[in-house]
Amino acid sequence: MPSTDPKDDAAGSAGAAEHADAAGETATEHPGEPSGADEQELVGEPEYTAAARARAGGTGPEAGTGPDSGTGPGRGERSGSRVPGWVQWTACGLVLVLSGVLAIAAVVARYADGTLLNTDRYVAMVSPLAQDESVRGKVVDVVTDQVMERIDVETMTASVLDGVAASIDPEERPILSGQATQRSDAAAAALAPVIYGQVESLVRKIVTRVVDSDAFVAVWNNANRAGHRAVVYVVTGEGDVVEVSRDGVVHLSLGPVVDDVRAELQDRGFSFAESIPAVDPQIAVGEFPQLSAVQNGVAWLARAAAWLPWVVVALGALAVWIAPARRRGTALVGGTWAAAGLLLVGAIAFGRGKYLAALPPSVADDATGVVFDRITGPLRSQGVWLTVIGVVLVVAVVVWSVWSGGRTPDDGPAPDSADELVDRPA
Repeated sequence: MPSTDPKDDAAGSAGAAEHADAAGETATEHPGEPSGADEQELVGEPEYTAAARARAGGTGPEAGTGPDSGTGPGRGERSGSRVPGWVQWTACGLVLVLSGVLAIAAVVARYADGTLLNTDRYVAMVSPLAQDESVRGKVVDVVTDQVMERIDVETMTASVLDGVAASIDPEERPILSGQATQRSDAAAAALAPVIYGQVESLVRKIVTRVVDSDAFVAVWNNANRAGHRAVVYVVTGEGDVVEVSRDGVVHLSLGPVVDDVRAELQDRGFSFAESIPAVDPQIAVGEFPQLSAVQNGVAWLARAAAWLPWVVVALGALAVWIAPARRRGTALVGGTWAAAGLLLVGAIAFGRGKYLAALPPSVADDATGVVFDRITGPLRSQGVWLTVIGVVLVVAVVVWSVWSGGRTPDDGPAPDSADELVDRPA
């Protein structure tokens, strides 16, 4: 039964006013949220309840999943990915390792196919060695030793003594007794070192004069061209002069020699030279059972030099695509390539030391180191370029991060001002 007491009506009116004031204050503090009565009407709408819980710090779908929260995906990571982050980073790391290994293989393959197996480039690479003083000194020593090994000093000394004896008048020449003959042999033995030294000095002087002349550069280039072409013919199986059978026997073709002989006879007027057939006799110059495997390896190397660089680039792009953070993945690709280039340069330096240390003292000298540096110089330069490319990628990522304020496309556009964050409705 309703109360008719005026005091009860006044108390009820005052309570209703206080409730209205509280509701107004709540609406003022949270302008984007409905009042208590409205919330009761929207209690069945899941969109509102989920959003309300998220803003209230609850456990809804939007709670604690922003870029600044500690539970959601980090800055630059794709929050929609269903694959765990550690799986993506593990796969990215494996692809990066494979990319680095193949980067070194690609550089070595291009160097071997484009420089070592190319006669013109090889000759251009070693041609400056003809101007190096240590190399020239080595050439003088080798040529002088080869010439002196073919000189019989004892026979030369005996000829000198015979010439001296022949210059004496036969009437005045005494009959040499056995004792005199022994003295003559002793004199020849004593004169042999003196004559040898004089001849060696003369030969060295002549060889030095030839090596220091301008013609030596042409001789050096022709010798390297002929030697390199012969090696390429053997390891590739190309050319008409050297042929390799399946069992590894190397045959030297004499067809060009027959052609030259025929032409020479025709020039001298021998008519029968025209009847000489075009034959191609061969002689076996050696047997190398592993040569077929070497030729197959060289053929594979030539093919790999063409497509390996593209495989390396594709693996780098794949690593960036797999990485949860694209920018960080790009930096890791650059770091991997830079490390691969440094590893290659370090391996060349280490190999140089081991190679020179393994040589006997009579062979290891300054010229040997100069030749090694000259031949491996292009490979070392390509390793440096690989390092530079990797460093450029890393620097580009750092500059990009600084320029964009450290944000990634996954973070969304940055707010214009701090006031916008305050005024923007929830």
